[in-house]
Amino acid sequence: MGKFSVPEEIRKLKPEGSIVKRFHDKFYVYEWTGVWSKEDKKSKAKSGKLIGKITLEDGFIRNGTELTEEKILIKEYGTYSMLENLCSDILGYLKLCFDIETANTIFSLACINFTEGLTALKNYKKIYDYSYLSERFPNIHISKNTLSLFLEDLGSKLNPTYKFYDLMIEKSSKNYAIDGHVIPSFSKENDLTKFGNKYSKIDSKQMNLLALFDVITKQPIMSKIYDGSQLDKTSVKEFLTLRPIENTLIIMDSGFFSKENIELFSTNSNSYIIPLSENYIDYKEAVKELKYDGDFVYESCEKDKKLINYYIHKQSSGVSIYVFQDKQLADKLKIEYLSCIKNNIKGYSDEKLKEIEKTLGVIVLQTNSESLTFKEIFEFYKKRWGIETYFNGVKNSLDFTALGLQNYYEIQGLVLILQITGMMWQQVIATSKKSIKKFSIKDVITETRFIKILKLYNEWKVTNMSANVTENLKDYKVSKIFKTNCGLAAVTI
Repeated sequence: MGKFSVPEEIRKLKPEGSIVKRFHDKFYVYEWTGVWSKEDKKSKAKSGKLIGKITLEDGFIRNGTELTEEKILIKEYGTYSMLENLCSDILGYLKLCFDIETANTIFSLACINFTEGLTALKNYKKIYDYSYLSERFPNIHISKNTLSLFLEDLGSKLNPTYKFYDLMIEKSSKNYAIDGHVIPSFSKENDLTKFGNKYSKIDSKQMNLLALFDVITKQPIMSKIYDGSQLDKTSVKEFLTLRPIENTLIIMDSGFFSKENIELFSTNSNSYIIPLSENYIDYKEAVKELKYDGDFVYESCEKDKKLINYYIHKQSSGVSIYVFQDKQLADKLKIEYLSCIKNNIKGYSDEKLKEIEKTLGVIVLQTNSESLTFKEIFEFYKKRWGIETYFNGVKNSLDFTALGLQNYYEIQGLVLILQITGMMWQQVIATSKKSIKKFSIKDVITETRFIKILKLYNEWKVTNMSANVTENLKDYKVSKIFKTNCGLAAVTI
């Protein structure tokens, strides 16, 4: 053993965030912090003040008698263990595209967002310190200033992010929904905060989030924030050229319709499905005479089956227009309309009902696909609802109005973290659907948060893991951990 080497049994006794230095036969402990280097794109370790010493007899002995900066002996565990195990593939994808420390940092930040909701930069470090993440990923650095530089780097040096998007595209089903989501913003300095088309509804300026979503795997594929003054039908022209997208099906709502966008959606052997708005000429022509050619049964789930009427209005120049009517929905809408007439609600009348009755429950879809049947076209369009569910999670779980970020690049960097969080949501939801014990996201967080890890005699142990909790969570892959000579190991309960 060298003159200055530190034995393994001594290193095991040092507190988190410190380094041991040997002088003769004594071992002294110094603060050891990471400082993010914007130039080198990595954290650099920096030694700080002397905080104590270590002996085999007494372990770590802190200088003086202060009670500050004591070791945290109980940490949040259950939710983070679940995410580590259920979403190990996501961490693996990140490690293929980013360096190890960056991948671990992105994954940890997404775990915190999943558990706590969107978190202010100043609070990430404290949450990390009090969680299993600080044991699992002890070498990441997410203090407020370091994290700000990290996000700025992530949002400006895009090659690794683009590599990640390419990997997601490669692993996808190639059947996408694309849509935008308005994010209210009260920031005065943010370059992306503008007056937008939803100002009258949200009573604030806005940013616009565009996302590409796989309707089969239910995973977000690519995301970007645009300034609130841009319409989605304008932003999508740049968004769909961020990465090569070819031989795919793209499903969208009527707000994306324009001649230029139809040409864009048709390039690179791509197919599209888009509904026509009631004010379009082709829509009005399609519903003049509704003589249906036939019907089919649409199954949105095991207990929900509907009879759908259909007919082909037009097929020419590689474009087809299909008309569908959901008869059950039409009857429901008619009953609701008659109720409004009965209650003398302004704007509802028998004369108006006669005008619109035949188009109740009707949807007109335009597509350039020559391989899909009329039933498949309808079914794929209905799958677009998955992206609405995803955005609903963004709205309810992550409050961008509390973000407090001003820097354009920091916000774009955070969008990737948001996407990873969304991928975690989808995987937990998928697990719940297959599990005997079905939990909502909120409920599974509540259930797993009871599980902590407690440090006793320098070894972490799981606590609050009752038989009932174990039974409820057996499909959610929360693990039992133990200490080994090589560090932490995990065994699923």
